[in-house]
Amino acid sequence: MAALRLERIGARVLAPLDLSVEAGALVFVSGPSGSGKSLLLRAVADLDPHAGEVWLGAEARSAMPAHCWRRRVGLLPAESHWWADTVCSHFPASADPAELDALLAGLGFAPDVRGWSVARLSTGERQRLALARLLAQSPEALLLDEATANLDPANRERVERVVERYRTARGAAVLWVSHDPEQRERLGGRQLGIRDAQIQVGGQLRAIGDRSGQPWRVPIRRASGAGVLAVIAMRGDESMATVSAYDRSFMRNGVAYPAILDPRTGWPATAALAATVLQRDAASAQATATALFVAGPESWVETARTLGLRYALLIDTQGRVRLSPELRARIELVDTQATLVPSEPLGTDPADPAKP
Repeated sequence: MAALRLERIGARVLAPLDLSVEAGALVFVSGPSGSGKSLLLRAVADLDPHAGEVWLGAEARSAMPAHCWRRRVGLLPAESHWWADTVCSHFPASADPAELDALLAGLGFAPDVRGWSVARLSTGERQRLALARLLAQSPEALLLDEATANLDPANRERVERVVERYRTARGAAVLWVSHDPEQRERLGGRQLGIRDAQIQVGGQLRAIGDRSGQPWRVPIRRASGAGVLAVIAMRGDESMATVSAYDRSFMRNGVAYPAILDPRTGWPATAALAATVLQRDAASAQATATALFVAGPESWVETARTLGLRYALLIDTQGRVRLSPELRARIELVDTQATLVPSEPLGTDPADPAKP
């Protein structure tokens, strides 16, 4: 078997990473939810666009057809996929029956499991059989994404023993994403923690750490979504959410209405075009940005103070950018034609100046 070597691997949210996993070695990957652990494995498996190069021994991923690479560097995703009706249809025809029976037994299955219908499998059974399916391909390196997350203690131990036997017997390099600190301590190996990432889902964005020593620079878009209003340097672990009338809307009698309702009236909120908020977590940022959007220009400052916000802006229906001076001090204005209307300070937390 061969070592697995990552050279400046960077995916959508990950800062470039160098890592070497020697043949027969185990490296655990941990980090906050959404920090890009699964994206790292998918980049190594060449399933997503990414920067950098991956080597298996002296062979570069870029010099090999994708299907050949994925057979040699096997990925076990957090959620397995099944494309045929029976379990046996998912195993290679070349697999030695005795070896396959031994592998299945190690995972708690009798030989007749191969005749089972996939539809009858529980989540845990699918997870264990997906590992068996992967190992039956004899990969030279393993990429395991939460391989035991949905298993009871007995089956978790079975999976750990099977992976350990395979790793030591085959000399396979193993890169294992795990949220379980006890598992990481129990199995040993090196540990890699992902601290620097930028995650974006819809109008929510979360910045973790920095990008090679520099802060993440994130655009705040115009209300229409076309073009950039300003750029902000995100700090440490911080989230930003933008709610816009143009993101989700519906038509009624030829008029477009935002899909966000004003609970005071039951009708669409139409007093603003967009609201942007910085918070510690994405869910809070999304909720408070929605509240400011509903509040509109007449009461957004009062609402922001009630919610304990410091960094917030609201774009009214005239296109004017109403923003807190705390946020104004952090942004670099890109749209120099924008009309800024600073509010009074929203307030600070003397115990934590960076706390929203």
